[in-house]
Amino acid sequence: MNKEIHDKYGLRIKKTGELVGYIEVSNQGRDCCGDTSTSLDALDEENRLWFVDAKEHAEFVRQNSTEWYNAGHDTPTHTYKADELEIVCINIEIQAKVVDVKIPTHYQFFKDKYEKVNPNHWNNLKEYFKEGGWNPPQYSLWDLMEKLKDGKT
Repeated sequence: MNKEIHDKYGLRIKKTGELVGYIEVSNQGRDCCGDTSTSLDALDEENRLWFVDAKEHAEFVRQNSTEWYNAGHDTPTHTYKADELEIVCINIEIQAKVVDVKIPTHYQFFKDKYEKVNPNHWNNLKEYFKEGGWNPPQYSLWDLMEKLKDGKT
């Protein structure tokens, strides 16, 4: 197992102790700006943790909110006063280990799905899977996630 530790820098709201997160908002249909604007707010389920590589970068953002039309991850917009925020070191530990994952082959997926409930359709599909068969059917990630929800793998 590989283990790496990285120090990053973020912001915390002094009054509540909450870490600051970010959200990207679409600027579709607006002229003179990028595709999205990045805005900082308290970290919750709607946004992601905001952090950068250098503490000076975080300090710049703490002191300076960027106008929405220029706001990106590096220079986001926010409504905080500098003295409402503090710089924090965020220690990110990455542990990479190999995991054993098995998902059904496309053949097995369609066999499980149709063999009992629609055998005629299954017999037609099997022709596509024969060696040299043209364009065998494939299931989508959505199909797989639905199958996993049902507890069937």
